Amino acid sequence: MRPYNAEAATMPLHFRKFRIAALIAVAAFVGLSLAGSAHAQERADCRAFRSMVLHSSVRYCVFLPASYSSQAAKTERYPVLYLLHGLGGNEQEMALSGEWTLLQDLRKDHKVGEFLVVAPDGSDTFYINSQDGKTRYGDFFLREFMPFIERTYRIRAGRASHGITGFSMGGYGALRIAFAHPELFGSVSAHSAALMRLPPLA
Repeated sequence: MRPYNAEAATMPLHFRKFRIAALIAVAAFVGLSLAGSAHAQERADCRAFRSMVLHSSVRYCVFLPASYSSQAAKTERYPVLYLLHGLGGNEQEMALSGEWTLLQDLRKDHKVGEFLVVAPDGSDTFYINSQDGKTRYGDFFLREFMPFIERTYRIRAGRASHGITGFSMGGYGALRIAFAHPELFGSVSAHSAALMRLPPLA
């Protein structure tokens, strides 16, 4: 079991809806399809990835739409949204905060299409390389994690199908990564981004 996230559990519903609205706003730009499947279920694929850059394992969750597991979509590729949690959170925050449930409801109401949400555990790294060079999370994310995810899951190629978003610390990470690498992401958003840390772009 992952640590209990008291902040997510007590987050007011209107605040969670505001956060999911920010997530959907960026997802709307990654070429979403409204195709769905009544015979498959949405699921979270949570695992650990062994990083050679960080010399440790990093947990992550991929939130998959229902059609991803259906027989009819075995060759279909999907847009992807990378979701970066805030300080004190983890890769399961989307489920713990209720945002995944809200996203599922939006899909049921045909208000949003189907795409993958990929959430890595960022610990307290702000999703960048540390100044002393000991924790190279930025290198891990760009050079190891994204290529691994896109080899492992059926993700549509091209920056137009790639979005990134985050909350607080994750909002900083999302903006930092997207602005430094506009060739990788067609859309970016942030909610309550922690912008007090502004080291030069690498």
